[in-house]
Amino acid sequence: MLSPKRQGCRSLLRLLLPVCLAALAGCHSVPYARDGVLPARIDVADGSAQRTALNARTYDAAIGHARRLFYRDTANFTPLARRRRASVIARPDESSFYSALNEVLGTLDDAHSHAMGPGERAISEQIMRDSGKESGNGYGLIKAVSGKGKSVLAVVPGSAASEAGILPGWQLLSIDGRPLWMHQERERQPARFLFMDREGRRHEHDLIPVPSPAVRMRESRYLPGGLLYLHWKSFDDDSLQWLHAAFAAAHGEDTMKGMVIDLRGNAGGLARVGAEVYAMLDGKGVFAWLKSRQGQDAVGPASPPLRYGGALLVLVDAASASTAELLAARLQETGRAVLIGETTAGAVVASRGINLPDGGLLSLGMREIRTGDGRLLEGTGVTPDLPAPWTPEAIREGRDPAWEVVTMFVEELAKSSAGKGKIEDADENPAADDKDI
Repeated sequence: MLSPKRQGCRSLLRLLLPVCLAALAGCHSVPYARDGVLPARIDVADGSAQRTALNARTYDAAIGHARRLFYRDTANFTPLARRRRASVIARPDESSFYSALNEVLGTLDDAHSHAMGPGERAISEQIMRDSGKESGNGYGLIKAVSGKGKSVLAVVPGSAASEAGILPGWQLLSIDGRPLWMHQERERQPARFLFMDREGRRHEHDLIPVPSPAVRMRESRYLPGGLLYLHWKSFDDDSLQWLHAAFAAAHGEDTMKGMVIDLRGNAGGLARVGAEVYAMLDGKGVFAWLKSRQGQDAVGPASPPLRYGGALLVLVDAASASTAELLAARLQETGRAVLIGETTAGAVVASRGINLPDGGLLSLGMREIRTGDGRLLEGTGVTPDLPAPWTPEAIREGRDPAWEVVTMFVEELAKSSAGKGKIEDADENPAADDKDI
């Protein structure tokens, strides 16, 4: 026979077990998206009862995920979403339904939280697959989805976009008055692009696609004066492997006087990859803090096989976003690097993609991110030590203001025999384990 104390414990377990199981089921039921994997798309007739039913399933799923997983409190969002439900699910087609859904998600006041219909998602995935590593672009724009929507990462010199004075960091709103995913490029046929700059001003430009020079997505080379130049567009595992290879190739090079890390047009990516790169550049301590409604976690420190502790210049611009901003900020606040360029995008929230019932995609901000020193970058970005912003005139003339500043550093290094920047093997340094190299 059980004692009263044990009977009380068992009764408590009976009460808590359903709650715990429900919570666990909720955690495992979130259909997180995987890169390159598209769920089956459900097609129904526009204006039909099936369309309304599918809209209802999709809306309820999107709002439910936002209520549970969004990183800030949703007390005000929940009643608003309930009030708008009937009008949103009554939309007759996919495009108008997702437009109305995004209006509701917009009340979260988070640039990272939005939904994408299955049609747009399929085309966006295809564009990503076709973008390759070094392909050109007919309009002279390199675009990517960031926390603020689809933004211009880079402008190709001599292209239609450069002649129009379009700048990196501008948000692309529409093409020919339609959603971006519906646009099909036609050679030498003009298209009207609508952009919004960082101050919220709108710009319309008619662009004609023509063959443009290829844009390299990763680049490693030595500059005059012995500076190693490294440039890449995203913080993913492929880029990390490429960086490890570049460090290995430079290992033991006594002639290397410094390093230039070009984060311009880098849309960010994985925080853990950023932490690894930060440690490779001899960064000390925690790389970033990720905070949700459930608690806070540290990213880093990492323990790479090779580190570089010499002179370091970092280039940033308005299209440097997410993890690129974190890396720049962390190197700046620890005094590890000199930042050159213009204020970064200010789009630094950890988000994840979630599959929706109709085959669409919900992107949801799930964690606030701060630098290792606790600095919040969302909405403010990182201000460089030496301002050298892009201007329409510079792009039209093929000039690079930030590069002009780097050139001055190169000239100074060439005059001096001082300044040694050798990549060290972490295993050869007795302090490698505590990161004090």
